[in-house]
Amino acid sequence: MEREDALKSLGIIQDMVKQTRKEVDRSGPFLILWGFLVFVACIVQHWLVISGVRHDAPYITLWLVNNSIGALGSIIIGIRMQRSSPGRIVNSLGKKIGGIWAITVGSIISLGVLSGFKLFPPQHVWALATLFSGVGLVATGLFTEQRVWIVLGILCIPMVVLMFIYPMAQFLMFGMFFGVSYMTVGIQSNRSRKRDEANKTLYS
Repeated sequence: MEREDALKSLGIIQDMVKQTRKEVDRSGPFLILWGFLVFVACIVQHWLVISGVRHDAPYITLWLVNNSIGALGSIIIGIRMQRSSPGRIVNSLGKKIGGIWAITVGSIISLGVLSGFKLFPPQHVWALATLFSGVGLVATGLFTEQRVWIVLGILCIPMVVLMFIYPMAQFLMFGMFFGVSYMTVGIQSNRSRKRDEANKTLYS
């Protein structure tokens, strides 16, 4: 009896992991969108820095426009996905991953705000943002049992070291690393999602 209960519990856990992995795969369009926006914005910011722009207005405008485009795009993607699969249920693992990323993004935004008000050293913002993002990546990989997330999260550690060594180029490194990484994972998630949808259609 105990063996049967254990096997049943294991099956439930495996189903939850599988369902959570599918939920993460649905985030592909968001990852591609934000990866591209971060990549472009960080390159533009690096260009502003090496061009000698010292006023805050261009940098603030850059990120306001960038985040506005990202927010609008995310809303549009979210509405389209909601229409394609109404009544979708997110399990407890999915909610935990969402909570982890909410804390991660909230921490990064808080660092940016504190830096803007001169309450936190701006030269450390991007390095710590990378570290926080790495925690989110590793947690996502562990919950969904997907190695690519874990590998990207671990790679954040040497990236943080490089950012402290070369602080003037840390936003460029952040943009290139996360921009390319998010777009790569997003494309992979899209392929996995479409493959699951094709299989579901085939066997339905």
